[in-house]
Amino acid sequence: MEEIEAIVKFDKLRNYLESIGIHVAEASADGYHAVKPGEVTLQAIKDGTYTFDEDGIYLNGSNGVRQKVYLYKRDYYITGYENSKPRMHITKCNTLEDFINNKKFDHYRHANTEEVPVIDLGDGCREVIVKQLPLCGFCRSKLLEEYRKSQKDFFQKESSIKDSVEFVRLLKETLGIVDGQSQDVDADIFGYVKDWEQISRRYRELKKYTCERCGVQITTPWDRQFMQVHHRNGIKTDNREENLECLCIRCHANVDDVHRGNFSKGDNLFRLNDFNEKYPLKS
Repeated sequence: MEEIEAIVKFDKLRNYLESIGIHVAEASADGYHAVKPGEVTLQAIKDGTYTFDEDGIYLNGSNGVRQKVYLYKRDYYITGYENSKPRMHITKCNTLEDFINNKKFDHYRHANTEEVPVIDLGDGCREVIVKQLPLCGFCRSKLLEEYRKSQKDFFQKESSIKDSVEFVRLLKETLGIVDGQSQDVDADIFGYVKDWEQISRRYRELKKYTCERCGVQITTPWDRQFMQVHHRNGIKTDNREENLECLCIRCHANVDDVHRGNFSKGDNLFRLNDFNEKYPLKS
């Protein structure tokens, strides 16, 4: 969300929680986390919670976490209909665009897992687990057309995806995750890994809340939110000590172009400006 009033309130709440010793987790962009399916609304799209980028659909957390997801119909006739499953949308195809433009976009969920819960309209609206959601034909056609225009490999790879199982496989492959290296993590919609708060706090304490790049040290308890933990290889489930780096929000925001983009808007930008005002660069 980028409404200024909401950002201010959230930031004040975060500061208050930190001041009484309750840590609010920080996170940065990218890396695979299995997010819980959630409802997608027109308002959330308008607010920027969801964005339709060139390489796919993204769920954007207020702390900079971006998870690549697909969209699917929450309600579907399954029982009594042979091979009936909701279609998986991985780009802003004609179907999604028409629904959004006509303001009739509802009953959709986001997901990034192989199987998802679906309300079976053919069985008294009972929720069932459905695996291997097939790719929407309009999405495939759009991706193939984009590949013909640009010759970018990722368009070709994504157009060859058959279902949600292959979507997850390609997503992990793109992020450099191999079998046995990382397991799916039960996380909320912002991608927070289980126990990440404790891991982050322990590592920052180990480094005495000192930035490993610029050397700035945070001694004021309620300003510890400005010291964050970065994953060097970009894989958020790889929490080995050698893969972690304690960074002030200013250095974290300048790790690479992805981070610069994530810290250029919303709550991240608000906190970055707050930090720069309190801890200006020494000339």
